Amino acid sequence: MVEKIFNNKVDEAIYLIEKNSKEPIPLESIHFKVDILASLASFTMTQKYVNSSDDPLETLFLFPMDVDYAISKIIIDFTLPTGETRSLETIVDIKEKAEIKYEDAIAGGTKTAVMASFTKGQRDMMRVMIGNFPAQTTAVLKILYFQ
Repeated sequence: MVEKIFNNKVDEAIYLIEKNSKEPIPLESIHFKVDILASLASFTMTQKYVNSSDDPLETLFLFPMDVDYAISKIIIDFTLPTGETRSLETIVDIKEKAEIKYEDAIAGGTKTAVMASFTKGQRDMMRVMIGNFPAQTTAVLKILYFQ
């Protein structure tokens, strides 16, 4: 199974991986919270990852998303080696504009950036990219969605 995963293209990631090498980023924990009110269900998926390398990473995560679901936001909380915390939250923007902002942020090498979009080949997969995931840092990724 592991060999099959590593032989897949980057666009077929099933967990958080380093974009270029396809190496998995260590997952420390995962938690789901579900709230149901009448005919509306809201979900929060929380995953904790660790960048144990000495370098910032660009990562990729594909999240299966049924067409009847809608993502309300993605929040990433980073805990740096100093104990300082930083938080990123997605905002809705025109795709081309968001891609430029993301590329500009990671090109500088100092800003952490997040971008999410549906994959080109599969409309039921959400692609989340985290650029400049700081070295020796934990990241708590929260995806909030509802049906």
